[in-house]
Amino acid sequence: MPIQEPKLSLLSAEAKESAANIEKRLQLGSKLSDVATCEEDVLELLSLFNKENYILSEHRGKYCVMLKESASPVDMLKAVFHVNYLHWLERNAGITARSASNDCRPGGRLQMSLEYVEREFKHVKYDGELAGWSTDGLIARPLTTRICECHVT
Repeated sequence: MPIQEPKLSLLSAEAKESAANIEKRLQLGSKLSDVATCEEDVLELLSLFNKENYILSEHRGKYCVMLKESASPVDMLKAVFHVNYLHWLERNAGITARSASNDCRPGGRLQMSLEYVEREFKHVKYDGELAGWSTDGLIARPLTTRICECHVT
């Protein structure tokens, strides 16, 4: 049986616009060295996302997701959920990116959004399963770059 495309007609015009904007801005499989502009940014990102299998930052208007070698399809789904929340913060609360190091600090947008994702992802995943959605993970072909933690000091 062929896979059917999701029925986008069920989405509001605003939701369709947000999805198109996120699609244009999402870079899944970015390189940390291309995103971080200084050592402080690298250290803050690694510290903030130390328990996650992805790192997320905004760089030049793109949502850049760096995957660790251990990242699974569920981690990719969680990263995209995180991107959606960052987009919501920008669009609805006016909270925009500054520098990676500032955004990682307490009260910064990455720190604040990661706390939200850690709290809510399992609930969203569960609710999606109840509604009949497949939440086993994101099926995507990210760029080949993965972060190997054995090289991080």
